[in-house]
Amino acid sequence: MLKQRPRSTRERTLKKLVREAALTARVQGCGGVVQLLGAYEDADRAYLVMERLRGGDLEAALERGGPLPERAAAAVARDVLRVIAACHAAGCMHGDVKPANFVLREPLATPAALRRRAGAGPEGAASAATPAANPFAALALPGAPLPPPRWLVAIDFGCSQPVGRASLTRRTGTPVYMAPEVFRRDYGPEADLWSAGVMLYQLLSGRFPWWPRVADCRACTVDEVMRAVLSGEVPFDYGPWVGALPSASVAGGHAAPPPVPLSPECQALVRGLLTRDPSRRLDAAAALASPWFASMLGGEEGEEEMAEANNVVPIGSPDHVAAPPMPSPPAPQHHHHHAGAGGSTWFGATGGGVPGGAAAPSGTAMA
Repeated sequence: MLKQRPRSTRERTLKKLVREAALTARVQGCGGVVQLLGAYEDADRAYLVMERLRGGDLEAALERGGPLPERAAAAVARDVLRVIAACHAAGCMHGDVKPANFVLREPLATPAALRRRAGAGPEGAASAATPAANPFAALALPGAPLPPPRWLVAIDFGCSQPVGRASLTRRTGTPVYMAPEVFRRDYGPEADLWSAGVMLYQLLSGRFPWWPRVADCRACTVDEVMRAVLSGEVPFDYGPWVGALPSASVAGGHAAPPPVPLSPECQALVRGLLTRDPSRRLDAAAALASPWFASMLGGEEGEEEMAEANNVVPIGSPDHVAAPPMPSPPAPQHHHHHAGAGGSTWFGATGGGVPGGAAAPSGTAMA
């Protein structure tokens, strides 16, 4: 990443990059966060070295395969909420929760592969039954195993911020996923839960709450998105919310799911996350306690995974242990085999702000 970015000073850009590395390091104890292997710099660039992820991001999966089956959406939502809970317990917020920032570590097994393992016939017959274009289609099959632990990984902590008692005021994130209070410049970690609600709504219906087509949102200005987020009604009277088949314009031309409405538990969770008043919105612990996860996913996870999910307490509670302060960058140490000639390693953070610039309403994050 370049140290000098348009419309920003070199010093300010470097502070943002150092902060991103430090906040990513702060949540490394969560298995659902991308592994940060090192942070290095040379004269012109900074390098954040992370694990290689092979499965693609959720946004690409949604565009390729259409809305997720409800069971698959539950598996995704549970892991997204775990990451949010871990961030909040560590004293920070992710700040840009959206499908593009959650990546599969490895490609999921296709329905055809699962049927072959079960001895149900050749690949051709299975592929005809379920489109292989949707990597989550296999999760809808009766008795299909859940993905392995730590299968979904959060990336891009460029919009993350430490949180405390004082409200945050800087608008950061991707506008269509930003909470109403972020637009009002008076927010806290609860904003991550609104973003998770928009993301879950999108994964289940294939569209954003306020526009019937993704292209309609992308054609909007940031001010138009802000007005929709602040006062637009979130519709639950069409398609998967009532059990109607989505039209090709909504489903993007992909094979439509069966005309069965999403479960009451699912719809209650989405509504609880998309509550405009942050004081009444579900927090991460309450969202993870939703009966939807038990009804969709059962008790198939191990004790270790449950311990990780439940090792979360609200910030400010007597049981909360504050995360240690972020250290200042150490004196540069040259490591030619990592960063090239003249390279150095750094880890820590000073200053404020987040990387990024102006953004499309549903695309790249803004600062």
